[in-house]
Amino acid sequence: MPAHGAVPPDPHTLFAPLDFSGHRCIVAAVSGGGDSLALLHLLKAFAAGCPGFPDILAVTVDHRLRPESADEARQVGETARALGIAHRTMIWTEPKPAHGISKAAREARHRLLAEAASGAGAGIVLTGHTADDQAETVAMRGERAAGRGEAGIAPATLYDRRIWFLRPLLAIRRQALRDYLSAGGIGWIDDPSNLDMHYERVRTRHAIIGNETGFAALIGRAESAANDRTMLGERAARWLEAYASIPFPGLLRLPPEALHAAPDALLYGLRILLSFIGGTPHMPNEAAAKRLVSELSEGAARAGLSRAVVDRRRGGIFLYREGRGLPDPAAAAMELWDGRWQLTLTDNADGLRIAPLGRTEAMRRIDDAGDTPRPVAVAAFSALPALWRGDECVGLPGPETTPVRAISALGPWTRFLPCFDLAPAKAMTALASLEPLPRLPFARHIANSA
Repeated sequence: MPAHGAVPPDPHTLFAPLDFSGHRCIVAAVSGGGDSLALLHLLKAFAAGCPGFPDILAVTVDHRLRPESADEARQVGETARALGIAHRTMIWTEPKPAHGISKAAREARHRLLAEAASGAGAGIVLTGHTADDQAETVAMRGERAAGRGEAGIAPATLYDRRIWFLRPLLAIRRQALRDYLSAGGIGWIDDPSNLDMHYERVRTRHAIIGNETGFAALIGRAESAANDRTMLGERAARWLEAYASIPFPGLLRLPPEALHAAPDALLYGLRILLSFIGGTPHMPNEAAAKRLVSELSEGAARAGLSRAVVDRRRGGIFLYREGRGLPDPAAAAMELWDGRWQLTLTDNADGLRIAPLGRTEAMRRIDDAGDTPRPVAVAAFSALPALWRGDECVGLPGPETTPVRAISALGPWTRFLPCFDLAPAKAMTALASLEPLPRLPFARHIANSA
């Protein structure tokens, strides 16, 4: 990757490290701003020199947050078509929240870009994030003591276990991209919200402008944190592979010796397992995990954290979802149930509801728990999603069942999996017997070089 700074962007240097083989189409996210428009032109230049390059689909997300957004999307479409590139506009039609609009808009943008990619048969979405975006992100997260978040924006993030979002411009300065466009006589759209000091990112951007030493320090911090996070994830993956098992659906087991492993791998691995079994979108913090390990090491029989029960018995240490706060009965439909199970409607499910199995049904269905203590197996089973018709339980959804299919969610990476965390995510994928994750589309491993 090119060195940080306002160096002229070179299409070959930017895109050659990416592996587009096997892809018939790739999506470029283009808002019409300078960064994304430069991405589109650079990608077109690279593709022109690569016979058999996949089709390119430019996608604009119209958030409908400003009156002029529809016209801007139309302008992007005209620019794309002039380059011989197909274009599609995706519109955020849902009601806008009164609070947290930036976060909601980000989530909608990812969802709509992934929807457009799936419709085009594309497994890759390219976005125009720059080194300036990286520095701003690290600065903001540093203010909140973000821990793992100090690694900043990942060069690649897997969305919904199926679409890779790649950021090939992450080492390029914003000004270099604007200079590139200006040299080619190419105009771009300036979003007025980028000047609105009500937004934290805009305030952070203004604080960084002109401070090249501070900028370089932020980028260096991101690179160091990304490297540390990746290496820790690899150690945690080995811990997971060595010690964690799933004797029953909804139940994790660790042997007692797992508590004597290297502390950093133990803590990180345990936090991942707690998020997985508790269905929480974020891992518990390290301090809480340390207290839990200390309690278990001192002989505590039971403890709770992140909606998970940790139950130490003679046969091992068992983790399962606590019985409180489980979802209320609801009509069977495709959804993320309790943060732990991804349910897909595969057939007509009229009259069926999804609700927890419950203790009575769990006791009836477990004849032989094997080496697992029966009370533990019952507790884990009780919190599983079940299909009900009236007061009758008609079965448990599974990977191959109809009319509702159920597979485990991937713990803290159910929606977003940064490439920094690929090693432990692969370990959890194997542990839960899930389909392998799609291959990271790098011709060489550059996850930490951006």
